[in-house]
Amino acid sequence: MKKNSISKEIEYNFQKDCKKIKIFNVKEDKNKKKYYCLSMLPYPSGDLHIGHIRNYNIGDIISRYNRMLGKNVLQPIGWDAFGLPAERAAVLNNIAPANWTYANIYNMRKQLRCFGFGYDWSREIITCLPSYYCWEQWFFTYLYNKKLIYKIFSLVNWCKNDETVLANEQIMEGCCWRCDTPIEIIELMQWFINIKIYAEILLLDIDKLEYWPLQVRTMQKNWIGSSEGVEIILINSNLKLKSIIFSYTKLAIFFGITFIAESVKKILLKSSSSIEKLKVNLNILIKMEITYNKFFKYISAIEPLTLKEIKILLFKINKNIKKVTMYEIGVPGHEENSFNFAIRNKIEIKRVIRNNFLCNSNELNGLDLKAGFKIIKNLFVDNGLGNLKLNYKLKNWGVSRQRYWGTPIPMITLENGTIISSPAYNLPLLLPENIERYNFYSQLKTKRWINLFYNLKEGLREKDTLDTFIESSWYYARYACPRYKKNILNLLSIKYWLPIDVYIGGKEHAIMHLMYFRFLNKFLFKLNILFFKVFSLNGFSVIELVPSWSFKDHSAQ
Repeated sequence: MKKNSISKEIEYNFQKDCKKIKIFNVKEDKNKKKYYCLSMLPYPSGDLHIGHIRNYNIGDIISRYNRMLGKNVLQPIGWDAFGLPAERAAVLNNIAPANWTYANIYNMRKQLRCFGFGYDWSREIITCLPSYYCWEQWFFTYLYNKKLIYKIFSLVNWCKNDETVLANEQIMEGCCWRCDTPIEIIELMQWFINIKIYAEILLLDIDKLEYWPLQVRTMQKNWIGSSEGVEIILINSNLKLKSIIFSYTKLAIFFGITFIAESVKKILLKSSSSIEKLKVNLNILIKMEITYNKFFKYISAIEPLTLKEIKILLFKINKNIKKVTMYEIGVPGHEENSFNFAIRNKIEIKRVIRNNFLCNSNELNGLDLKAGFKIIKNLFVDNGLGNLKLNYKLKNWGVSRQRYWGTPIPMITLENGTIISSPAYNLPLLLPENIERYNFYSQLKTKRWINLFYNLKEGLREKDTLDTFIESSWYYARYACPRYKKNILNLLSIKYWLPIDVYIGGKEHAIMHLMYFRFLNKFLFKLNILFFKVFSLNGFSVIELVPSWSFKDHSAQ
């Protein structure tokens, strides 16, 4: 016992001296080679668990080794502090989520210090503080003004248990990734970031990530997905044209298509005058049919290659102002959902594949799917009957969350219905932390009119908050300049510390965190953002000085 007490005393005094002289604090030093060792920032759940210790031990060993090599090592730490778990715990304990979160951070910080990890605590980030999320709000308004963010009525994934929308990446085998509750499809007005415009580069650049584990790269490739398709113009009996994109699989078994299920939907788009075309899975359309009785009419359309008739079944959903069309191509002979739908509605079922080769497909009989697709594609494209299209499975990122404990979305709806972004000088748009009632979100839904400081107009503050994956998708860059107040990032600090030399975390983050991480990295890299313009040289933005970060997995395989 005495020996143990002596070792504890030595450790305590050693850590006390390290803290006093700030031995692990670093700054930019052009005379020393830098090394950036980053572990995924923890959620302040209240206590460390063995996963935390395993992860942070790996990072600390790597950091100490590189310090011994004489490198200038940055090893930061912070807290992914917003999110649903804090809100749930606050309800159970009848306290404000802020109080619960800050108390947990205090406790976990104390625990981490006991382990003696070599963190630069001067760079500590807490994502629920206005000093951090104000820059997210600024970035959100910037993207909105660049028309890369939009708000629209949409069919969304809804978790009944958590009472919030989930992104596609947060659905695991049809259930919520947090609570395993089966997902429902409902209609809500939601904010989206146009991530699809980066689908091609997100996919192509995966092959450049040589240090990423193969499993992670494969998961991202499969999630983004890409397939060739052909946009075909169908003509109905009234000689009206309709453009439908037939993907690779649907075009290969073209002769098995017997219907197209289409939802003719009228909705109010408050933030955009454009008409969006949304493609949804057939099981969603089948659910619509159950919800809204059945399709109320159909039209016969003729495809131009074989002059074959295809029924387009129309679903009526509601009555409002603008029209949005959602469709799915039905091949009931080879798809379970299409088959069930066809049986229920007495639609033709035609099988066109036997033993992995085409049949009942005229001159394509005996060909495999790949060869059949190539021939049909060429027939449409070469004869001017369709245009070649590259399709991606990746959907736009829905970032609205119907929860209280999150970054307020900095948008304002004026009394006439116009949506505008909050002026930069009004940021941060603060989240009130002194709420201690059970239903926090309901208080944000009440009409709280705020006075804008221009044109003397009044507006209603957006009630939804942002997906917490936004906070964890750019924190790596903010660690380089966590106290910088002039802009979202200090380019000189970024130039020195990036790219990350090693990023440590679990492979379970392959789809959600790492996908959004790469996406926002490319936004910061590609967009002509104001603070990069100041440093332009010969017409080339020095945003190019922020290279893609490398990933080395030092966790156990």
